[in-house]
Amino acid sequence: MVKRGFIYNVLVVLSLLSGCKDLETNVPNVPVYIVIDLGDYEYIPLQAVGSAIALSSAIPNYPRPGVGGIIVCHTNDGYVAFDQCCTYNPGNIDRVTPQAVQAICPVCGSVFSLFDGTGFPTKGPAKFPLKRYRVTQNGSGIIISN
Repeated sequence: MVKRGFIYNVLVVLSLLSGCKDLETNVPNVPVYIVIDLGDYEYIPLQAVGSAIALSSAIPNYPRPGVGGIIVCHTNDGYVAFDQCCTYNPGNIDRVTPQAVQAICPVCGSVFSLFDGTGFPTKGPAKFPLKRYRVTQNGSGIIISN
């Protein structure tokens, strides 16, 4: 009886862990390496906690960073960066736009959480979180990479 209970518990844990794949994103991988000086005029808004900006316009050497552009958000825990490509139908490369502490897809209506650093969908048809990039602080700037 003890063996059967142990095996049952192991199977339950394994099934829960296999569900973690649902938390991955479905946005394609593209090389990303961007250095941002937070002292530059255009990035000064990022100094405030709770702020977010989109890097979808041309950056030198990066005509369109990421798949659909990149959102950088300053949270209580530091900086996070997400791809702007909506995860509902990433083949269309519909761009989400940052609005306060969330990002909204104007095409499908999905809403994604930014300020908690997860990029998880909170509303709409999207089931996957936004693709998250690594952010490293480097002196007065940040490096966004994958």
